[in-house]
Amino acid sequence: MLLCPSRALFGYRASVLAITAGGSYGFSPVESGATVQPKFMTDAGDESAPTSFPLDQPGEHVSHFREARTGEMTLVLRVEGRSGETARPLLTHLKTVIEATLRNRAGRTICRAAGSPIDNVSGDGWVLATTGSQAYFWHRHCGEIKLKHSELYTLTILVIDVDPMTPSIRVTPSFERSDAYGP
Repeated sequence: MLLCPSRALFGYRASVLAITAGGSYGFSPVESGATVQPKFMTDAGDESAPTSFPLDQPGEHVSHFREARTGEMTLVLRVEGRSGETARPLLTHLKTVIEATLRNRAGRTICRAAGSPIDNVSGDGWVLATTGSQAYFWHRHCGEIKLKHSELYTLTILVIDVDPMTPSIRVTPSFERSDAYGP
């Protein structure tokens, strides 16, 4: 099935990726239609602020986490700051390359996606989807992936070949239920 960002994804959030730099990682389950209140954990198990990364700087961003539920999920990169339809012209013509690889504890690749931001689903890149005042990128190669309850995963995101026109924005990775996509 071809993923389509036509539905409001954020109302369907099933779990939120908990990431910290050098901390413990996990998912915080959220029921369909609930307001998202992600819990990000430090090494001591305390709540902290979510970890995002700049899209206008090259770098490698590695996160380890456990999924709270079994099911088909889609990796999304939530755009912090500039969002909504007003951000579309600015964010969809960038040449910056984003590579994401998700591996399980055994090192098996669950999904791998690479490309630049694009405006529609007909290409092979990170599709910009907007819902009201929110914006996020998703890629068909990391959509409808089956994650297992309590399995340990490693998500590695590389930002390379940064386009000099890339605005100073940050993105935060999370996983959304794949059934939030569709006609």
